[in-house]
Amino acid sequence: MKNDLFVIFHKLFTAVCQTQNVKNNDLLVITKAIQIFEFDHMGQMRDEILLRKIVGKIKMLREQKGITLEEFYNDTNIHIARIESAHTNMTVSTLHAICKYLGISIQEFFKNL
Repeated sequence: MKNDLFVIFHKLFTAVCQTQNVKNNDLLVITKAIQIFEFDHMGQMRDEILLRKIVGKIKMLREQKGITLEEFYNDTNIHIARIESAHTNMTVSTLHAICKYLGISIQEFFKNL
C-alpha cells in the first residue's frame, strides 16, 4: 500500500516538475508527501522524522563527549558522518554499536527522544 503511494507521489512529482506552471508551494506539498512515504534503496520504509531525531541525538552525544567524526570512524569503523546526515537507514546492530561506543544503553538512548 505505502509502496504504491510512493510510486504515485513520485510520478506526480515528476509530472509537476515537467510543467511550466509549477508553483513553489506545489513542489513543497508533493515533496513533503514523498518524504512521508519515502523508501530507501532497499525498499525499507523510512520515517524521516524519527530518523532525524535519532541522528540528532547521536550527534549531540558525540559532540558532548568531544569526539570528532574522524576519531569516531577510527575507533569504530562506523562512518558516523553518513549516519548523521540521515540519508540512510541504520541497522539496530549499528545503533547498538554507536550507543556502546558513546557509553549509553539503547534503552537510555530512546528515553526522551
